[in-house]
Amino acid sequence: MTAIAVVLPLALVVLLLWNVRRPANVRLDVRGDQLIVELRGWDTLYCVKRRIVVPVADVEGVGVYQRGQVPAEGLRMPGTGVPGVIRAGSYGTGTTRDFWDVRNGAEVLVVQLKPGNGYRRIVLEVPEPREEMLRLRPVLGALSWVPSATN
Repeated sequence: MTAIAVVLPLALVVLLLWNVRRPANVRLDVRGDQLIVELRGWDTLYCVKRRIVVPVADVEGVGVYQRGQVPAEGLRMPGTGVPGVIRAGSYGTGTTRDFWDVRNGAEVLVVQLKPGNGYRRIVLEVPEPREEMLRLRPVLGALSWVPSATN
């Protein structure tokens, strides 16, 4: 076994673990009648997705919650999950499918979608969740969902 065969995988693991400690790299934008969630950098690898596009009419509202208040349930399909470290990608099936991109954030931005979409909710770590919520609420509406602590 050559040194490269040993060092390269180890270096990749170290790089992935180092990047997991950084905040999620996601951008939300409303263009026309669509909400666009763009994943950037390593997040495209962790979430196995680059972008989510949802019609604004299909959004019930947006809110900010403590991470532990948002139910984290379902099997990961596909994505990255290490308990207490990262929850990124699609979780659950059918009407209980959620999309997550969260690492260290104590507060998360939750976009609740109406039934019949690919996801029930989109849960994101953003740098300033309350500011992001206030920016999006005039278009997406306020979320009236009442969380229950399950984590």
